[in-house]
Amino acid sequence: MKTQFLKLTCGLALLGATATATADTITFNNSVIGQSPTGLSITQFDPSLGTLNSFTFSLAGSLTSTFTITNTSAIAYDTGSSARKNSNIYLGTSAVDLLIGAQNPNDPGNAWLSMLSSPLNLSGLAADGTLSGTKTGSDSPGSVSYSDGTTLGYFIGTGSTLLDLNTINGFTMTLYGGSSYDSTSISSDTINSVITYSFTPAPVPEPATLALAGLGGLGMLWQLRRRK
Repeated sequence: MKTQFLKLTCGLALLGATATATADTITFNNSVIGQSPTGLSITQFDPSLGTLNSFTFSLAGSLTSTFTITNTSAIAYDTGSSARKNSNIYLGTSAVDLLIGAQNPNDPGNAWLSMLSSPLNLSGLAADGTLSGTKTGSDSPGSVSYSDGTTLGYFIGTGSTLLDLNTINGFTMTLYGGSSYDSTSISSDTINSVITYSFTPAPVPEPATLALAGLGGLGMLWQLRRRK
């Protein structure tokens, strides 16, 4: 009877060796700052945490620009004239860029971020006159989700995945009266990303089952000694 009890205990220890895994999430924030940034590194999902099921991803951007407008017209600008700095952020053309860009909230192929500064009022600016100002703008189109294996594969690892960025910037001008201008600007874009991985955690031993496994091991050792 003792031998049968010990065998049963060993069996129970083996059957209950791991905890039940439930869905979990982990979030990473990454950012890049500069004039016309060219890339953004995204922290990957560490496979030692478990099995990646899906992730949500979002981009948000802000623009700060100091610019000067010179009226090169022969006449002054009328009331309502203004200048706004714009910065449009597109994803690149690498394989991972295209996979992520397919879910662009502004439609594939369009700018993911379209940042437009507040206006610099040019009303009454005389011919050959100049006006300067520092203006800001931002854009945050929301998050998108990915669950296909190909896309997930690019974000599994212990490093980072690079997304290429293409920046196109310029001015949005509203001019009345005079119609021509010159401009200079110094701008900086801040691009922020948030990625949230949804995964099934790797099974981990529970304290109670560890103790039961230990008891089973002692039982097996006792049996071996009896046979000797």
